[in-house]
Amino acid sequence: LYMWGTILFLYLTYVFQHCIPRMQLEVGPDLVNSSVRARGQWETVVVNCITAMLVLCYARAMCTSPGTIPKDRNWDYQTEDLLSYLPAFPSFIKEKKRKKKMQK
Repeated sequence: LYMWGTILFLYLTYVFQHCIPRMQLEVGPDLVNSSVRARGQWETVVVNCITAMLVLCYARAMCTSPGTIPKDRNWDYQTEDLLSYLPAFPSFIKEKKRKKKMQK
């Protein structure tokens, strides 16, 4: 929710505080600077494309499973390997794995 709010805030701030004023919508047709208006239109298209890609990528990342730890023995957590460098490490500090009981 925080990231969606940040993306929305940045998008709305840029569009309403930068792009729309550059398009000079409140100015009469005879006072419009056409190069500034064209630049504002181009920037609006670019920011919309970039924001769409950002939202799409973020949504896909949120919906993607993070995966699991492989079943390979090399990926097993082994406290003996970690603590072999510290032979005087107290035994009560070592982590002990607990097996959860299956509820029926």
